[in-house]
Amino acid sequence: MAQSFVGKGLLLLAIFVLPFEARAEITPCLEHSHCSQPHGEYCLQNICRSGDFAEVRHLFTIGVAPFYDLSPTEGGKELALEAEQIVRGLLGSTGFFGVLPEDQTPPTAALEGWMGSTILFDTWSTRRAYGVVKGLIRQAPSGEWMLVLRMYLTESGEEVETARFRSHIRPETMREELIEWADNLVLEFSGRPGILGTRIAFSRRDSRTGSKEIFTVGLDGFDEIPVSMNNSLNMLPSWGPDGREVAYTSYQDGNPDLFLGNEKFSGFPNLNMGPEWSPNGEEVALSLSKDGNNEIYILDGETGDVRQRLTRHPGIDSSPTWSPDGDSLIFVSDRLGSPQLFRIERDGSGLTHLPTG
Repeated sequence: MAQSFVGKGLLLLAIFVLPFEARAEITPCLEHSHCSQPHGEYCLQNICRSGDFAEVRHLFTIGVAPFYDLSPTEGGKELALEAEQIVRGLLGSTGFFGVLPEDQTPPTAALEGWMGSTILFDTWSTRRAYGVVKGLIRQAPSGEWMLVLRMYLTESGEEVETARFRSHIRPETMREELIEWADNLVLEFSGRPGILGTRIAFSRRDSRTGSKEIFTVGLDGFDEIPVSMNNSLNMLPSWGPDGREVAYTSYQDGNPDLFLGNEKFSGFPNLNMGPEWSPNGEEVALSLSKDGNNEIYILDGETGDVRQRLTRHPGIDSSPTWSPDGDSLIFVSDRLGSPQLFRIERDGSGLTHLPTG
C-alpha cells in the first residue's frame, strides 16, 4: 500500500507493506515515541508499526555541499573535507536517506553562501535533491575546532531546525558525534531511531596464513577493530549480552571453544558454537556436541555452567535464537532429512515443527 508522507514542506514517497490481517492490530501513538522497543516497534505517522508489517522501501536524496573552511590554518581544509566525507558516508548508510553523488553536485555549490537566503535551491532541485546539508569548520583562538552543520529543504527553502549541529570537536572523536547527529536525523524524518551507532561483527580469512580472525566495523564500513589476533581459526561471531563484547568459536587451544571477547566462556569437548544470549542476558542458548551429537543447551549467561539440555535427537540441532519474551526458542534441525525450523519452550516442552514453503 503506497502512502505519502508530507512534512515541513517536503513530499516524501514511501511504500509500506501492510498485510491485511495486520492492519487491525496497529495502535495510535505519540509522534516520535518508540512504542514497545523490545519488540522492534516504532511510531510513524502516529501509528505504532512493526518490522513485521511496515517497511520503508523508497529513500529520498540529500545533497551534501562542499564544507567551508574558515580557519587560518591548513589543517582546517583537511578537517572540513574529512567531515564532509563522514557526513556523506553516514547519511548513505542510514537505510533511509540517499546521498547525491559528488559528481552530480551543482557547480555553483561551492560559491553559495551559508544562510538559506544565499542557496540556489533550484539548482539542487534539478539534481533531484530534496534537501541539502551545509557545513563549515572554524578554529577558535584557543586552537579548538568548531564544526557547524545546517540542513535545508530545497522545495521550501526552510531550515530543518532539528538538523542543526554546532560543537567543539576533536578530529579523533568527530565521527562519533556525527553518528549521533545522523541517527537523530533519521528519527526526525522517519519516527524510527537510527542504527548507525551499532557495529557489525564478522570473520575474515588471511590469505597468507590461512587463519581467520574476528573483527567489528561501523555500519558505514569505517573504524574496523580486531577482536581476535591469535593466528588460528575463529568463526561464527555473535554479540554478547551487553552488545559490546563479541562471542565466537575459536580453535586457538585446539578445541572449538566459545570465547567472549578474549576470555574462554565455554570449553566443553567438541563443538561450542552459535551462542545467543536471552533478552535479559541471564542465559545463553548454543549448540554443544560434548555428548557426541549436536544438541541445544542453555548455559548460565555469566558463568557458562550448563543449566539445561533442551534437545535429544540423532539429528543435528543448531543455531538457536530466543523469542522476544525469552519464553521459547527457535532452532535449526535436520531431523526430518533437511534443515528445518523448530520451536521449543524454554523448559524443553512443546517441540513444534514450523511449516516451510
